[in-house]
Amino acid sequence: MDGRMTKIVTAKDVKDVLRELDSSKKVVIDFWSPYCKPCEIIDKILLQLIESGECKDMTIIKVNAVETPEAILTFSVLGLPTLILYEDGKEKARFYGAKDVEEIKEMLKC
Repeated sequence: MDGRMTKIVTAKDVKDVLRELDSSKKVVIDFWSPYCKPCEIIDKILLQLIESGECKDMTIIKVNAVETPEAILTFSVLGLPTLILYEDGKEKARFYGAKDVEEIKEMLKC
């Protein structure tokens, strides 16, 4: 193992999200809802990529859209699921809707 790891954070509010953006080089914000079936698919794919070791050295911030509606407004989320990739504090990519493993790996540059 090379020491790089992925951290998963559950955001309780916008401040949690912004704090992680400031403290990490590569961040993926995963906007989801417990009522969203495509969100479940994205969650399983992200966990698979983490557990397999394909995606390393990043922070994944899980944002429940139902519990954290202000984050939806702050990040201009138009639909669920939404994945937003930040590198060095700047947005680099944004995906809406269900994606397959290869599309997510490409987006996350795993």
